[in-house]
Amino acid sequence: MSLEEKIKKILEENSEIVQLINDAADDSKLLNGLKESQIQLLLKKISSIEDDHRTLNREIVNRETLLRRVNSFIDCTLTKDRIDDQDESGNSKTPTQYIPPLVKGQIVQVKFSGVGSETDDKHLAIVWNTLYNRDQVVVIPTTSMKPKTKEREYFFNIGLVPPLYKENVVCIDQITSVSRKRIIKDAFFNGTSMESAFLDDPQLSRIEDGFRLTWLSDKSLFQYLIENNVKDIPEFSDFEAQIGHFWRPFRKMTYDKVNKISRYQLYNSNETYEIKWKQTTLTKSQRKKLIMNMAYAIDQTDEKGKIITVRLDVKKDVYNELLQSIK
Repeated sequence: MSLEEKIKKILEENSEIVQLINDAADDSKLLNGLKESQIQLLLKKISSIEDDHRTLNREIVNRETLLRRVNSFIDCTLTKDRIDDQDESGNSKTPTQYIPPLVKGQIVQVKFSGVGSETDDKHLAIVWNTLYNRDQVVVIPTTSMKPKTKEREYFFNIGLVPPLYKENVVCIDQITSVSRKRIIKDAFFNGTSMESAFLDDPQLSRIEDGFRLTWLSDKSLFQYLIENNVKDIPEFSDFEAQIGHFWRPFRKMTYDKVNKISRYQLYNSNETYEIKWKQTTLTKSQRKKLIMNMAYAIDQTDEKGKIITVRLDVKKDVYNELLQSIK
């Protein structure tokens, strides 16, 4: 189906869009039929699309990409609702819900067609809020973990979600509501058959931590380390666990001034972790830089992109450099 045929079909099936075009054109109201001039008007607007020079963002979105987004929007709009309008025998019945049912924490593939810097193209996303009879679904877009991915409060790795084989990075700041028409896949191949993908409880809790940092102004462990005891360096009681807490909020933090020990707990956990503060030969700026290097560490790769040092080992090296500065 050509782009023009798609436009005609979508206008024929969506009177509200026709109304908008009419209002913009001559403020008249269309009661029946479809004027060829209106199709031509829409086609003229589409043909006038040019490269989008986004000066502030220092990027150019080319015309081809913009036309693809328009076409994607039309394809999604033409998608028929999947509803339970047939019984087990195939007879028609009054629909009561969308199918298949979706649940919080389920991963789906969404066909985005964002404007500007909004999420665009096909991406996996996490269902965060949904009702069985509601078209709109609140989703959190994700991307795959890459060697150069830098985690932060609103952008972090939640690990593998079977049957998917790549680690998932959650884009909390891109949370949005989409129509079910945009959901193009709700199950994935596991090697033998199609299987739905669901986050486990720790992964759901991790996302809730992201909300606390991004929207509720909680402080991350990273912020605490940067802002407190600036003349000392932190020594962790369990480095490999606590290095994973840098981009997480803490629900309880106490400080023992006599022994210079901070103790904290994470949300949804009663385990207590310790940070011993040690005097250092580093300046404040050197100290801050090394803590930031731990927080933003990435995999080290060769010229061909092959990983030669994983990010955990990079963080360990930075941490050891910190410890070597203890007086």
